[in-house]
Amino acid sequence: MLSAAAKAVLASVLPPGVTPLHVFVYASALLLLALLVCADAAMRWFVAQQRGLAALVEEVFMEPAAGGAQGGGQQTAAADKAPYLSVVVPAYNEENRLPTMLDETLGYLLRRAS
Repeated sequence: MLSAAAKAVLASVLPPGVTPLHVFVYASALLLLALLVCADAAMRWFVAQQRGLAALVEEVFMEPAAGGAQGGGQQTAAADKAPYLSVVVPAYNEENRLPTMLDETLGYLLRRAS
C-alpha cells in the first residue's frame, strides 16, 4: 500500500472527498476511451484501404449457355483478352516435390491447350 508520506501528499493534492481509487477509476476509463478511439480510427483506415483494392479486380461475367439452363454457364472475360488461369498450390517446405509437381501440371495444361 501507500506510505504515510504518500498518503499525505495525495491528501494535499486531491480535493476533499476524492480518493486515490476515484482517480484510478477515472484514469482507467479515460485510457479505455482513448484505446477505443484509436481502434476505431485504425479500423476505418483499414476499411478505406480495402475499398481501393476492389478496383484492381477484373470483372468476370456468366453468360447462359445456348441450350438454356441445361447447359450450365460459360465464363467469358473481355473478348479481346486471352484467357488465363491461376493455379493455387498449397505447399509448405515442399522443396523436393514442388518442381516435379510444376513440371507435371505444366505438361498437362499444355496438352489440354493443344
